[in-house]
Amino acid sequence: QKMNKQLNKEMAAIFDKKQINDRPEPEMPSIEGVEYKRAVNWSGGKLSTVLQDEQGRQLFR
Repeated sequence: QKMNKQLNKEMAAIFDKKQINDRPEPEMPSIEGVEYKRAVNWSGGKLSTVLQDEQGRQLFR
């Protein structure tokens, strides 16, 4: 319950211009273990292909 309130507050802050400097920078997903060829396939492919790949899904966590 407490976590949901915090999440809702953070999501609301995305659209609040007054809080632009208070928002934490989003954490980027790790690229560890992702080879160049795989990343190229993702960039030129369909979203469904990325989501079928275990490492591709971590982009949307």
